[in-house]
Amino acid sequence: MASIAHRAPCGLLVTDLQGQVVYANETLANWLGNEGTADLIGQDIAAIFSKASHLYYETQISPMLRLQGAAQEIALSLQAKGQAADLPVLMNAAHIAPEGDQPGRLDHAFFQATDRLRFERQLRQSRAEAEELAAIVRSASVGILRCDADGRIKRMNAAALPILGVGPEGLPSETVSTMLRLETEGEDWYQAAVKEIAETGRASKFEASLDGAHYNISVTRIENPAEPFAAPEYSVIVRDITERVMATRRVELLVGELNHRIKNVFTIIIGLVRRTLRGAPEDRDKLIQRLRNLAASHDMLTASYWGSADIRRLVEPIQAQAAEGQEVVAEGPEVLLAPTQFKALSMALHELSTNARKYGSLSVDGGKIEIRWSFEASLERLTLIWREIGGPPVRPPEKSGFGTLMIDQVLSAEFNGTAEISYNQKGLEFHFSGTVTTPQSA
Repeated sequence: MASIAHRAPCGLLVTDLQGQVVYANETLANWLGNEGTADLIGQDIAAIFSKASHLYYETQISPMLRLQGAAQEIALSLQAKGQAADLPVLMNAAHIAPEGDQPGRLDHAFFQATDRLRFERQLRQSRAEAEELAAIVRSASVGILRCDADGRIKRMNAAALPILGVGPEGLPSETVSTMLRLETEGEDWYQAAVKEIAETGRASKFEASLDGAHYNISVTRIENPAEPFAAPEYSVIVRDITERVMATRRVELLVGELNHRIKNVFTIIIGLVRRTLRGAPEDRDKLIQRLRNLAASHDMLTASYWGSADIRRLVEPIQAQAAEGQEVVAEGPEVLLAPTQFKALSMALHELSTNARKYGSLSVDGGKIEIRWSFEASLERLTLIWREIGGPPVRPPEKSGFGTLMIDQVLSAEFNGTAEISYNQKGLEFHFSGTVTTPQSA
């Protein structure tokens, strides 16, 4: 028995009624950093406690032992030699009264509390985080629900009540998709979301309407590592985006009205040009075509609400102009251009395509145009090459026309770059390089 006590997984200590150590097991001696138990025999119990724990023991625990005879699970700390921190323990103690020739004593059993304290700290932290999250969910302005796999509501916050049309008296028995009959095509929207999550492993997000209201819906599976075999549950976040949708529609109406009025202005200007330049049909037609190109680029910018526009939209009309047997190849990455740069490059490419239809590769069968561009993001540098192939032999003009001057001056000003037209015998080439001022999207 003495051997078992000596090697017990808990620390054992016996003192006389004055607090002098008369027995300690090897486990306790090891905890305290002693080579054996002999160093502890005869010491005052104060030697094993930290200062704070000894004070607590003398003022609270010792009187309790004498009055009640026992103390259970008292949190204390022991001084361990060579350790930077004290050793947390839980102590059980009993007061053994004198009996016959046996003197009275105090028996102590110590249990390491390091793991328990760590678990308690983690529990307190988890509880605090859960309470904080619960407070956020309760006060959130969006509807947040917790549902089972069938869509039955397990919990929901106050913001979800008016969306579902229910009061706070209790959880409804209907499924969430029954209560919120969104105008979606096909199967039940909740079951469709659950199926999408199972197939993709990602949250299901979509927008839908109901009786004139518009909602953004997000459905996510709730992972519970503590209960990996529990029935699956899902969080449903419902955001009312009616105001945003209506505001967007109002902007679309205003932009549409503005665009209509600007088109009318272009029409009036074109009419004035026709009347004014009756005697110069060639110049008149060139100017009218340029005005129409300007109107077309304006339409493109209006579609993006005068925000950044992709360079690829500029080459699409040129590709559409190619006749049967002709080809326009366009290759390059997405590059977003500011409105002024978009219009400038649009006018330049229009001049080149007009020239190609009249005199270049788009004026004959089998003609081809290659438009290739690259973008160096670190320098925000755009490089574009226009190359005509299979057209009539090219000769440099005797003098630079308006189109050539416009390309050089407008592009140089808007892009702070260079533009050069080469009249090679095999076909016209245009090389352009400039700085893009609009930040590029990912």
